[in-house]
Amino acid sequence: MPYYAAARQLRIFWKSQAIHGLPARGLSAFGSGREALFSLCQSIKPDGVGSVLLPVWVPEGVYQPFHLAGWKITFYNITHTGSPDWSDVQVLLAQQHYQLAVIIHYFGLPHSTQPFLELLPANTLLLEDWSHSFPHPGWPIPQAGHWALFSPNKLIGTTDGAWLIGSEQLPVPAARFLERGPYLFWRVVHLLASRCLQDRLPIASFWLWLQGGAYARSYRLLLQQTASPRAMSGLGCWLIRHSRPQQEAHIRIQQAEYYRQYLSNPHIRPIQADAAIHHPMVGYSVWVEDRLAFSQYLASKGIFGIQLSEAWWFAPVDDPRFTSARALFDHHYLLPLHPAISRQGLAHVVACVNAYGLNG
Repeated sequence: MPYYAAARQLRIFWKSQAIHGLPARGLSAFGSGREALFSLCQSIKPDGVGSVLLPVWVPEGVYQPFHLAGWKITFYNITHTGSPDWSDVQVLLAQQHYQLAVIIHYFGLPHSTQPFLELLPANTLLLEDWSHSFPHPGWPIPQAGHWALFSPNKLIGTTDGAWLIGSEQLPVPAARFLERGPYLFWRVVHLLASRCLQDRLPIASFWLWLQGGAYARSYRLLLQQTASPRAMSGLGCWLIRHSRPQQEAHIRIQQAEYYRQYLSNPHIRPIQADAAIHHPMVGYSVWVEDRLAFSQYLASKGIFGIQLSEAWWFAPVDDPRFTSARALFDHHYLLPLHPAISRQGLAHVVACVNAYGLNG
């Protein structure tokens, strides 16, 4: 059976490549996105407790740093496309002051920041979370005083790393091998197991077990590192530069555009239906009514996409304020994007998706 997945895996090319799209100034390279956010909390409010406005559908890696820093967290609603519910944002901004507001570009889909910039008071900063995308020449650098965050290991087969971009560079203590060594080890094991699955080596059940177990171990270690920010490891920097990041970004854009042009099934629709693809994405996002049946159908064809977990939800599930956000959470599915998927493989995925539900 073929195997098409969006799993991060080890892909090493000996020729080093620069990262286009990263600014020369105001760049801080951390071991992870959560460490970068914890450090940002300390920078904004070094002697007190701050307050942050977060979308209700938020990664644990974004929620946890503010929680550990003791910040007051308020949630705003998002629409069916992942864009902020601007009426809700406006009401919340009128009720209290926030040191920071966060907008998440879910799945790598860009959302306009202009309404936020117009609504925010002068002393409230905006952070753009681009963790589901990757820097490239067309990426808009944040306006003066505001921030952006990238997590390259969401797309690239690397052990660690996050780029926090703003008007100033934050101090980042060097990584200590004895502290980070076990985490890096399990990350490498996870990436190697993912590569073995992609290459369809024998004993697939073993590689799947090793992939999941190594990820779980590395994640437990990652949780312990949030409040002790360190710099991106030398290994992580090397792997990013030697993974052909610019080609990977370009391939992901091309593959997403292929999905956009050739997917045709009344049972599914793109999250952003008419948007041309200009940004690399973690996966191509679609809305499907019965996500469980859809994912099981694709798995039977050797296709494994991404579904974001309950670890992304911290508000009461039945809160009527967040109906549209919960609907997006329950119905999203990310079709695989990856340089290891050939054009023939991509055509196979499209054919399977287009055939879903038409004979039943």
